[in-house]
Amino acid sequence: MDLNVGNVKVRKDLGATVPVEIFRILRLHGFEPLFGKSSNAITMSCGRDLGLKIGSAIMIEHPTLESYVNNVVAFFAENNIGLVSLRPEGSEFIVQVDECVSCAGVTNIGKCICGFEGGIISGIFQAFFAGSFYVKEMKCWANGDTTCEFLVKDLKEM
Repeated sequence: MDLNVGNVKVRKDLGATVPVEIFRILRLHGFEPLFGKSSNAITMSCGRDLGLKIGSAIMIEHPTLESYVNNVVAFFAENNIGLVSLRPEGSEFIVQVDECVSCAGVTNIGKCICGFEGGIISGIFQAFFAGSFYVKEMKCWANGDTTCEFLVKDLKEM
């Protein structure tokens, strides 16, 4: 999958990954001073754009729902974003993300902080179902939970 991020293979000694701590410093401490209360919405928008690109790329080779979901789950794990499971609940879905890159192990600060992951989930649903989705984070380490959980609703159903 080409996300147009340049040739990371030129990092022969350092490799293509960075520690989770660096991602979190940028995500949790870099955005808020710049964007204030809008920082979570901005990271959600960035995540949605990424989710659309990921979802569109996966759909080319995996056009059935089961194959698509399996490959989305694999993408999250292979890229160390989190361990994803999905369950339908009526016309809605619950997406659970264990070992979430943004929040697993963080201190309880009384609020959910994983707008980036929620945005990716929104974009992935949008890419497959060709519609718009409402995604709300219901559980988060930063809110005292031990997993992330997102409620996903089709906006047409609301």
